Amino acid sequence: MTLTLRGKESFSLESFEAVAFHGESVTLSEEARQSITRGHEAFQRFLEQNAGKFIYSVTSGSGPDAKKQYSLDEARARLATQPWAKLSFGGPDLPSYVSRGTIFCQLAILIEGHTAMDPRKAEAIARMLDGDVPSLPERGLTAGGELMSLFTLFSHLTLQPDHGLGAGNGDNGSPLSAAMAACAAILSPRRLAFVERVLALLLTALGCTDLAAAAATQRHWDDADETGARRFAELGGEPSGPNSPSALELFASVFYLVSAARRAVANLQEIAELCMHERGSNPSYLPPSPRHPFGRVISHGGYHNALVAPALDEMATAWTNLGSMLHLLIIRAHQGWASGLPDRLLPPGTNYVTGSSTTYLEYVPNDFVAEMQRLAQPTLLNPWELAASTQDDVGIPAPLAFRMERQVAACFDATVVTAAVTASQALSLGNTPLEREQGALLDAIRKLFPVVSSLRNLGDEQAKALASMSAAIEAGEGPLAPYTIRQTTPSSRLP
Repeated sequence: MTLTLRGKESFSLESFEAVAFHGESVTLSEEARQSITRGHEAFQRFLEQNAGKFIYSVTSGSGPDAKKQYSLDEARARLATQPWAKLSFGGPDLPSYVSRGTIFCQLAILIEGHTAMDPRKAEAIARMLDGDVPSLPERGLTAGGELMSLFTLFSHLTLQPDHGLGAGNGDNGSPLSAAMAACAAILSPRRLAFVERVLALLLTALGCTDLAAAAATQRHWDDADETGARRFAELGGEPSGPNSPSALELFASVFYLVSAARRAVANLQEIAELCMHERGSNPSYLPPSPRHPFGRVISHGGYHNALVAPALDEMATAWTNLGSMLHLLIIRAHQGWASGLPDRLLPPGTNYVTGSSTTYLEYVPNDFVAEMQRLAQPTLLNPWELAASTQDDVGIPAPLAFRMERQVAACFDATVVTAAVTASQALSLGNTPLEREQGALLDAIRKLFPVVSSLRNLGDEQAKALASMSAAIEAGEGPLAPYTIRQTTPSSRLP
């Protein structure tokens, strides 16, 4: 399918997901083309009246060259010159949805004409989404603005001198930061939907057999996220007995951690959509008005997005705290004195030498949780000199925050898988009724990792289950995919 872009209203998490994750192409509507053309032509008239004035990156250079002023003829000649292509490297390439999402967010910046970009270049950017796009490296993207990623994606789109000047040609905004927020805002609800189901399985196995009753006791703030967390308790199905006191204590901690994760997701969704509605790059062209008949050009910090990194950090913190709680639940499940289950989840009449179970898997999350705690540090600004340019800007924080959140999430997923197979083993030792979809999830987990009844290589099986979980979250594929789907509800609380 092809998505028609009409204006800012065309840019949402739903349309972003369609283009970035599902490979839909885009086309500019006639209305959008006219807006871009009007902005471009009006800017040419503005330049005729202000040819001798300083206009950043138009009649001046940019970055270290900003102090040098150019004539309009010289500025036009510079359009066909692009001395930088891909400069960054390090680590694996980011998934293609980051590149596609960045291109999509670039179109959001230019679609109302504030970049004064030549419409032919705008059309060329839109056509990039028809096929394969340049890949971005995981590292080396931090700079004074997003030039490192924009060089990689757009350096091949040079203009000719007769194409007319733009207000920076739209190459100095923050589309990468917006795209990174949107990618995380799409993946995080999927991840949270799955972990809520695993938590419900594990809590049920630990004796919280009536999750709804347990949730009814948790009413401290009564905000939207707390209310949403109560719905996670509906996964418990029909009650099969009174909740054990120890299970109630564990549920209370889990409940508020789920509430915090839901708040982090909702905040990330809201910020992602806000950033997709950024108006213009640096500088931006404002259309004519009675007071300014030829329009105005303003320079601003649109290349530095200060919202995305804290939202990503909050998400990483939520995964880390939930991961620590999952590890505690895994340990409790293997402690017979605490869980009421057979000790170490061993078959009755056996011990850890003569029987087989998931015992000792409780060691597995130690590394993952410790790594999450080391990675989930705030992404703070550093005031150091960034480069030889001696400029006054600071390094953008979003790429580092995005990478850290992804790495935290990968460790978290490994912990979730360990919790899932532990819940499966624990539930195999009783006869606890489950809600139908939870029963189907348990069956899917057991197909990937059967209940342990004999000695076998559990590590390799967990790795395969983790790969299935990753495929479900990243691409919506595989046996676990049905349990990761949650409709995104941008700019509002999760359902």
